[in-house]
Amino acid sequence: SNNGNDQFTLFPSEDFIPLEFFIYDRWGNKVFNATATIGGITSWDGKLNGNYVLPGVYIYHISYQNSSGVVKALVGDLTVVR
Repeated sequence: SNNGNDQFTLFPSEDFIPLEFFIYDRWGNKVFNATATIGGITSWDGKLNGNYVLPGVYIYHISYQNSSGVVKALVGDLTVVR
């Protein structure tokens, strides 16, 4: 469905320039990775190898650069519901 939550999207800003974006399943298997382009928007569509992943909790790890040029990390979880 197209309810506005079909993708997990990183929107760059002056204080948030994504560098790398990883998503892992609960067993630590990588299901998505991307190297962001400067000024580009990066999204995960909930798929692995062209197929939708199973519903459940997934972990994201994002490395980004802030406006001072410092590289930082964001780690958290997201829930896929079908």
